[in-house]
Amino acid sequence: GNNGESPMGARMRQREYQLKTFVHRVLALRLLAAGVIVAVAFGTIAYVRGYERIGEAVVLTARNGIERIRIDVRRLLDTTTLAPRIAMQQVLDAQPDQPPDRRNGQFAAVRFHDPRGAALAERVVPIDTDAATLARILDSGTRRFPGAGELWQQNIDIAGHPYIHMVIPVMDRHGALAVYTEGLFRVSEEAMAQVRRTALQTALYVNLIVLATTLLLYPVILTLMRRLARYSESLLA
Repeated sequence: GNNGESPMGARMRQREYQLKTFVHRVLALRLLAAGVIVAVAFGTIAYVRGYERIGEAVVLTARNGIERIRIDVRRLLDTTTLAPRIAMQQVLDAQPDQPPDRRNGQFAAVRFHDPRGAALAERVVPIDTDAATLARILDSGTRRFPGAGELWQQNIDIAGHPYIHMVIPVMDRHGALAVYTEGLFRVSEEAMAQVRRTALQTALYVNLIVLATTLLLYPVILTLMRRLARYSESLLA
C-alpha cells in the first residue's frame, strides 16, 4: 500500500514533515514575535527622542527669552530707581504676546524667584487652562535649584495636554547666580502629532526590515535544518 517505500524512507518523510511543521509554526512565529518586539522598541526610542528634540528647542527658546528679559531689566535698573522686583515684573508685563509656535508650542507661565525660592515676578498666559491651575502647579511640589549651567525639566500633563516644566538658573553680568526662571511650556498639538508619526513610521520601517530579512533567511534556515536532520539520520543509522 506504500508503493514499495522502505521503512527508512517513510521515517525520513515523516521527519521532514515534522521539520516543516516546526519551521512553519514555531520558528516563523518566533521570528515574527521578535520583529514586533524590535519594532516596538525602536518606535519607543523614536518617540522619546522626538520628545527630547522638542525639549531641546524649548530650552533654546527659553534661554533666548530669558536673555532678552535680563537685558531689559538691567537697562531699567540702570535708568530708574525701581526695585529689582518691580523692574522685573514691569519687563515681564511689557513682553508682547507671541503667536502660537506650531512647530513646538509656547510658554503658558513664567516665574522668576530668588535662590531661596521666594517669587519675584511672574506672567501667566493661559492657553487651554485657567491661570489659577498654572499658578497652583508652579506653587506645588519641591523647589528645584539647578546649578550654574544646568537646568531641570520634567514632562507633565495639565488638563490632558502635554507640558514641559523647567527651571533655569540666571547669572548676572559678573557670572554669579542672580535668580531662577521657572516655566510651563505647552507643547503644541502639531509637535506631538509629528512625534507620534515619526514613532509609528520608525516602528513600521523596522517591522518591514525584520519581515524582509525573515523571508530571505527562511529558505536558508529550512535547508540547513533539512541537512541537520539528514546528518542526524546518518549518525543514527
